[in-house]
This record gives sequence, structure tokens and C-alpha cells, in this order.
Amino acid sequence: MRMKAITGLVDDPCEWQWKTDAFLRLTIAGAGKRPGANLFLPLGWEGVSLDELAQGSFPAGAANLIRERKPFFDWVVPYSDDSQTEQMVLLNGEPVFDGGLDFRGYVGTGRAVNGNSDTATRNAQAHELLVGAMESISEGFALYDADDRLVIFNSNYNFFKDRDLRVMRKGSRFEEIVRAAADHGYYPAAKEQKAPWIDERIRYHNDPKGLFEVQLCDGRWLQIVERKTSSGGTVTVNTDITAKKHHDEAQRQAQKLQALGQLTSGVAHDFSNVLLALECNFEQLKLAVRTGKSPWTHLNACGAAVEIAQGLTQRLLAFARRQPLQPSVVDVNEILRELHSILRSTFDETIAIEIVPAASSCPVLVDPTQLQSALLNLSLNARDAMPDGGILRIDCRSGFLGQDWASRHLDMKPGSYVTISVADNGHGMTREVAERAVEPFFTTKEPGKGSGLGLSMCYGFIKQSGGDIEIESELGRRTVIRIVLPKVETGTDERPGRPRGDPGS
Repeated sequence: MRMKAITGLVDDPCEWQWKTDAFLRLTIAGAGKRPGANLFLPLGWEGVSLDELAQGSFPAGAANLIRERKPFFDWVVPYSDDSQTEQMVLLNGEPVFDGGLDFRGYVGTGRAVNGNSDTATRNAQAHELLVGAMESISEGFALYDADDRLVIFNSNYNFFKDRDLRVMRKGSRFEEIVRAAADHGYYPAAKEQKAPWIDERIRYHNDPKGLFEVQLCDGRWLQIVERKTSSGGTVTVNTDITAKKHHDEAQRQAQKLQALGQLTSGVAHDFSNVLLALECNFEQLKLAVRTGKSPWTHLNACGAAVEIAQGLTQRLLAFARRQPLQPSVVDVNEILRELHSILRSTFDETIAIEIVPAASSCPVLVDPTQLQSALLNLSLNARDAMPDGGILRIDCRSGFLGQDWASRHLDMKPGSYVTISVADNGHGMTREVAERAVEPFFTTKEPGKGSGLGLSMCYGFIKQSGGDIEIESELGRRTVIRIVLPKVETGTDERPGRPRGDPGS
């Protein structure tokens, strides 16, 4: 191997540094060289195009990375030394761009593969096979060691588009990569509460719990799964689920149109009944006037019909999230204390009522009357689900809900939330019924015992207040409905935590 230059003492005599110009022609490293590195090129390499080496010697896919001006790591390249003995080197390279993002070439390092030539060749071939396999999959793949440093990854794992941001490299710590991505706006969910979001992401990485989803600044969605290795490292696999997200959104839109059709049909039916009542009573009213009879019975009936129409209109506005609200900052704990006395006077003794306020205040910005009405509606539904008696438990807690939770809820972001859980041990619902529970006019009750607007009205009010509703049910065992509302920050510190489980757990 022909030496071009050596400067100073070197920590690793097997590693050397190289660079190319904008036309990919190889040269030795010049200004800005890495301290302690040997500066040389293998015999015959100076002036050779990096693209030419990639075409003839690099593993499959290397030429594409170079054409796309992407980094490459541990690519295996054979060369002949002065004695014409074939050797192997591993090359790492990163593209260089100027302030205007014009490509200026590559810089990188090389390392000789030591040991027996046959062994080195087999190792190099195995490494090439591994890298080729990693590059052939559509998922992003990365391996971190026990010190949480990046060991190896494929090009699909590198989602950074900022060419001046070179943190995605071998040896970088996971925390360093996540903080750099958040600082440069790659995670939209981290913009408003960056520190809690980063802490939560690092915690999930160190203690993987399963699948979760993350949205990137370019609109793509990644599904991430991480697993610990026997040596204490971490394997990370990112799957692009953007197409699935778009498909799911299209399905939601179709479901909304279906719900709108049901809503239109239900409104027409209910208002038709009101108009029929008004028409009949007006006819009777005219008859009473002609015969000199008292009109008050029919006037009162007309007024009752108008009240029914007004109530129906309010519920429709609630479902459409257009009802006039009078929001104020209220402590949910106080709402629950007031609700307890109402429920105690409404329910019989066969149903035990458990109200469990949070240990600290849970301020939210809502219309308190509407929140109490929604909780009362859910409580009455729970009572109806326990005809032979049971336990109604209403639980309140606050905490930080992260990206994995937000990704499962439309229009929600990670942040501090108050969760109110209404749980019963009644007959429960099938999954199909639970999925349709918030649809307008959908009810499983007998005719005349439910309009099918109660839960949809609650859902509309909660969404209008910036929150969401979760429904969890097991047929024959229980139902848990959770109201999740944004917590109003009052200046007190709150340590982020994982979403809490069932109120009955």
C-alpha cells in the first residue's frame, strides 16, 4: 500500500482518511483532516472515480447511494498492494455540501481488513451479504450497542433530509440522534412540548413496550418496533405506513358520509313526528276556536312539540360540534363531587357508586354544565347496562399522553391530559357495537327507550372541547368509556408518564 502522507502520531495505524472532489475523483484528505488519521490512498486509486469503484467493487446498492449523494458505511473494496497481493478495505463516506446545498464531494475513512487473506475475504463477503440484505428491505433497520451507540443501519433508516445534519452516523448515540431530529423540526409532535416528547421517546427506546407510530415533518408516518438484544443492545425497525394512514383516513371519511346519511334519515324521521304533532294540534285548535272550547290543551301540546324540536336541535348541534358553549377553567374533581350526589339520588341501592377523584387538581377548559350532562348521560347508560345491579366507578387522573397514544386518535397531539373513566360491570358490547356507539341514532335499546343521540352528543361536545372519547368493552363483563380532555397548565411541574390503564385495574 503506497503512503501519500503521514502527519503526527496515530491512534490506529490501520485507519486512514480520503476525500473526493465534486466530480467524485479520489484524492488524499487535505485541510480539515481528522486529527490522528493516516493520510494515504491504495496504489492506483488517486484520481479514480468513486462511482467507478462503486460500480465494480462495492456491494449491490452502493452506486445508487453515491448517485443519490447519501452516506455509506463499511463498504467492502478489494485492492492490490505493492506485491500485487489482493487485500480488502472497508470504506465509510459522507457527502459534503456547501451553504447553498451544492455537492462538493465525499469525505471518508478506510480501514484494512487484517488477518488471513481467506478469512478476511470470507468476513468481507459475509459483511457484504449482511449489508446487501439490509439494503434490500423496504423497512428502516438499525442496531445500537449496549452503550446506545449506532453500530449499523441501512439507508431507509436515515430519514434526515438536511444534508448539513450529519448526526446519523456510526457511533452516534440514540439520544443525540433524537434530539437533533427534534431540534431541526423532523417530529411535528415535539414542537410544542419538545423536552417531554424527547424524554418519552428515549424511555420507550430504553424499555421497548411494542409498536408505536411517529409522524415526520414531510408528512410520512413511521411505525416503529424496538427489541432488546441479549448483549444489551437495541434493534430498531421502522416501517413506512403512510399509505395505510391515507387508506384509513379514506375509510373514516366514508364512515362519516355513512353517518351523515343516517343522521339525515333520523332527523327527517324525528322532525316529521314533531310536525305531525303540530299539524294535528293546530287542527284541533282551530276546531276548539270554532266551537268555543278551551284551546289550552292543544296549545300546551304544541309547546311540548316545539320543546322536543329544540332539544333535538341542541343534540344535533352537539354532535356537529357547533353548539354554543360557555367554557371556563374548572377542576374535574369538583364536577365529580357534584355528580355523586345527583347519581346517589337517581340510582337505586342495587348499584354501588364509586367516585375516585384525582390526588391533585385536574383543571380543564370546558363548559361545566355540558361536562356534567355528558357524565350523567354515560352514567345512565352504565345503569341501563346493569339491570340486575353492579358497580359504577368514575375515576379521574391526569398525565402526559405521548405520540403512541396521539397517533391512535384523530386530531390529537401529545401533551398533558385529564382522563375521566366511567366503568361498569354490566353486559358489555361486542366490538362491532362499540365501533358504532358514537354514531347518531344508533342504539341497541328497545324502541322508545333511546334516541341513539346520547353518546354521539357526548362525543361531539368532547371533540368540540379539544378532547376525545375512548370505548373499551368486553361482552358480558364490562364497559369502560374514557373522556380525555387537555389539561390547563397551572405552572406546576408534572412528570410525564405512560397512559393509565382501566379505572378498575
